[in-house]
Formats: sequence, structure tokens, C-alpha cells
Amino acid sequence: MPLTPLQLSALAILHEAPSHPYEVYQLMLQRREDRVVKVRPGTLYHAIGRLADEGLLESCGTDRCGNRPERTTYRITDAGRDALRATVDEWVSRPVYEYPRFPCAVAELNKLPADRAVELLITRAGRLDAERALLTETLAYVCGRGLPERFTLDLDYQASMLLAEAHWLRDLAARIGDGTTSWVSPAPAPDPDALPERPLSVSPYYDPARYGPPDPPAYATVDDDITVHAAPAHAAPRRGTPAYATIESTPADPEEQP
Repeated sequence: MPLTPLQLSALAILHEAPSHPYEVYQLMLQRREDRVVKVRPGTLYHAIGRLADEGLLESCGTDRCGNRPERTTYRITDAGRDALRATVDEWVSRPVYEYPRFPCAVAELNKLPADRAVELLITRAGRLDAERALLTETLAYVCGRGLPERFTLDLDYQASMLLAEAHWLRDLAARIGDGTTSWVSPAPAPDPDALPERPLSVSPYYDPARYGPPDPPAYATVDDDITVHAAPAHAAPRRGTPAYATIESTPADPEEQP
């Protein structure tokens, strides 16, 4: 079964040692995994239950603490280990569009006055700096306790991405402020034919085993499931939204919704 980010994180923790769901939840918070996975006790319990139903986890005992309800301890199965490794392999090697809201807002930033745009960009950069400071402090703490770097790659990645975004924000703010990026030139009139469909350059992420070998010149078309395919050479290119890459789009899982 395809895993959600929450299920992957739960499997990874249970790969280390058997545990019950509340311990998994506490450990995720201690490791700051709530920064990359939306986690609440109820959704985590449900995610672990689904993993058990699919045979990726199994119960290995119950216990009771005082007057509280019984707690079930779970451990990962061989099928769970295989699913964990396959999912990490897929997610690391294959980029996907995840539709964050910030790029959507940046695309419409030109609708605001230049001074307001600059103010917002600088404000966001300052908030990213604060987030990065917290991450680097956490990294320094855990590394100081001897935790090998391979266990903190997610924190290092997040800190690096925050630094890069803050640099881009300040650079754009400076270009708007000094006029390098014009904020007063008229917008071009909408023209649906201005962007003709373009040949698809086969990217290094293209998987012939999954999509079939593209017949050059191939044209990208976006199907209803939003997966990009290469059309055979004899097929006429479809009119509509041109696709310029072979990166997939993964719809959000209902469990991950607020």
C-alpha cells in the first residue's frame, strides 16, 4: 500500500524498537518530526492501525498503566521493513510537485504595490531566520551529545532550505527596491496560444519502465490523474496545459488534511 508521510515516520520509529502509539508520538515531538509531518495523537493512532491491518506492523503485547486503558505495543514486520525501504527509495529519488502555497502567492506578488511587496519579503525572510536559528540550535545540541550526522539529515536539509529561501527573498526585495526588477511595466495581454506545446526533453528522472520509452520527438500531456506521460510519435499533441517536466504530482492524503 502507498504510505503517507505520517505512516512512513511511524514505521521508521518502530523499525528501531517496538513501541506503543503514544510513545511513538512523544518521540516524534522530541525529534522535531512535527516540522515535516503533520502529527496529532488521533491521526497517528489511526495510521498505526492501518499499518497493522495491512500487515506492516503486528501487535506484540499489551500493558496497562494505573487506571488508563490498555496500551498495545507494535513491532514492524518484514513486510513493513520492505515497505519502508521501498518508500524511502522512491521519495528520495523521484521529485514530485507538492503544491506548497508560497509559490502560488509569489506568482501573484505583482498584484501588490512595490513597497508592500518588499516589506512582505523582508518580513518572511526574518521569520525564516528565526526558524533556522531554532533548527541550528537543535542540531548543535544533538550533535554535541554524539548523535551521528546520518540521524539528523532532515534537520540539516531544512536549515539549508531556509537559508537558501531567505537569501532569495532578500535578493528579490533588493531588486524590486532598486528598480532592477520593474514593478511598473504593463502586464502583457492574456494569450492562450502564447505558449505552444513543446517537445519533452527526457529528464534524468524519467522512468522508461514506468512510462515506456519516449519516441522522439515526444510531447508531454497531462492526464486526468496528473501523471506526466510521453505521447507516441504518431499521436497528435493534445491541446491544453503543456507539461515541461516529468515530475509527478501526488494528491494529498485525506489523513494528512487539517
